[in-house]
Amino acid sequence: MAHTISCIAWQQKMKAKHDAYIEQWPDYCQHCDGFGELRYSYDPSPAGVSLGSGHMEDADPCPVCIETGHCPRCGKHVPGWEFDSFEGNETCPFCGWNPESPGCPLESDECDCDNRDAEDALERSRADLEGFPND
Repeated sequence: MAHTISCIAWQQKMKAKHDAYIEQWPDYCQHCDGFGELRYSYDPSPAGVSLGSGHMEDADPCPVCIETGHCPRCGKHVPGWEFDSFEGNETCPFCGWNPESPGCPLESDECDCDNRDAEDALERSRADLEGFPND
């Protein structure tokens, strides 16, 4: 697969942000990537019944950092953040992390260059066929 120039630039930008976050916060929680929660999606329909397309999204506190009383970003122990005592609106007194803080950016993001390559090939095929008579 060949990436487009804009895709390569985007990937490099994401890697730079990822690397900068890790350099600034080397002790961040790698289990939740510094977000403090694990997000997941699910179909709320009862088994065997579809109530329509779509899904629900939810999040649970990270069992590695938040539930053990550690900040997801700086990794320091924060008294009062132990299991079931984190209310979800606290701020880390050491680094300022709160549940609205961004976590570690992805090292690279998914792209759709595969789709573009297929679309470009189809367009080239159509262009190649334009000069041929219709039989």
